[in-house]
Amino acid sequence: MNGEVSNGGNGNQVKYFLGGVLFGAVIGGAVALLYAPMKGEDTRRMLREKAVQAEQMAAEKASEMKEMAGEMAADVREKAGAVKKRGGEILDCLKEQGA
Repeated sequence: MNGEVSNGGNGNQVKYFLGGVLFGAVIGGAVALLYAPMKGEDTRRMLREKAVQAEQMAAEKASEMKEMAGEMAADVREKAGAVKKRGGEILDCLKEQGA
C-alpha cells in the first residue's frame, strides 16, 4: 500500500454516469423536438417545458450528489481518525520499546 485512502472511485463513476444520462436526455430531447413536425409556437413551448424539466432534474441530481459527497466526506474523516489513532498506538509502542 502507498498510504492513499481510496473509495474505489465509485463516487466519480456515479457522478460521470449521472452527468452522461442527464446530458444524453437533454440532447436527445432537443434533437427530437427539432425534427418533430410541429408549429414553431408549439415547438418553443415544448422546448421551454423540457428546459424546466431538465433544470428540475439537474437540481435533484445535484442535491443527491451533494448528499453523497457529504456521506463520503464523513466516511473519509472516520477512516482518517482511525488511521491517526492506530498511528498513535504504533508510535507509543515504539517509544516503549525504545525506552
